[in-house]
Amino acid sequence: MESDRLYSVCLHLDSFAEAAGWPAGFDDPAFGLVLDRLLEAAAKWNIRYTVFVIGKDLETAVARRRIRELAEAGHELGNHSWHHYLGLGGMPPEVINTEITRAHDAIAAVTGKPPVGFVAPAWSYTEHYFPVLSRLGYAYDASAFPSPLMYAMLGKASLNHLNRIPKVLNMLRRRDWLVPLLHSREPTMDEDGVVELPVPTTAGLIPIAMWHTLGFVLSRDGHLRLLRNALSTRRFFYYVIHPADVASTGDLPPDYHCSLERLDVGLSYKTSLLNRSLEVLASSGRRQVTMDELSQAFCRSRNGLPGT
Repeated sequence: MESDRLYSVCLHLDSFAEAAGWPAGFDDPAFGLVLDRLLEAAAKWNIRYTVFVIGKDLETAVARRRIRELAEAGHELGNHSWHHYLGLGGMPPEVINTEITRAHDAIAAVTGKPPVGFVAPAWSYTEHYFPVLSRLGYAYDASAFPSPLMYAMLGKASLNHLNRIPKVLNMLRRRDWLVPLLHSREPTMDEDGVVELPVPTTAGLIPIAMWHTLGFVLSRDGHLRLLRNALSTRRFFYYVIHPADVASTGDLPPDYHCSLERLDVGLSYKTSLLNRSLEVLASSGRRQVTMDELSQAFCRSRNGLPGT
């Protein structure tokens, strides 16, 4: 079945302005040089990204223009909430509703097409998302992180934002602490009709979540081995990239004080890691699709229908 041979590439467009608290007049490289590098890789490997956008970023003319260009070029645009609260899943339902709906409306206004996919900031998961997503006509959610690596990820994120204590406290209010241990590693459909696409993991007793930033923790070859393992294990596979994965300290002004450890990694290594990872995906025998198409393939499979 064709749905066995699909993969998606996601860009969680976590802007550098958001990490710094949206300083006035900030020229964000996430919508400039960094996005250009990612689009160069997309052209090389014939990729249509699924780009999850923070709604508040769209208050700037540059961000609106670049997001509109992405949509016109055939990339899928998804919802990454309005403010990018790292503990969104633990916040009151009315806040969750506002965060999703406000970003939804902003993305639709810029692109002319409402988004159909959502991922929570820092994969802060809750079932309270699904009634909102269902009401807005969403096809899928990609917020679940079914891997113990979540605990290490959150610990490092806390260190990154020690200069912004309220942000750390917000992240710690999340309520999905058992998701890495108990949540299904396979896609499911929520009772509201929204497909859950958890972060793909490797096989084994201790599942390792496979996203690009892991390549800055492991050796390049070790990362690529795990990527091949996950590709051979997970039927519905997607790969997540962040702007910091292809950015350098030289892209940011000298007074930028938000600590993102991999910014110190040289661009030559980052470019190599990105291209080697995309090469592994391209050579997997799968066809590259958007996340919306991936969710549709899951629905066809679930209903016993052939691929198109």
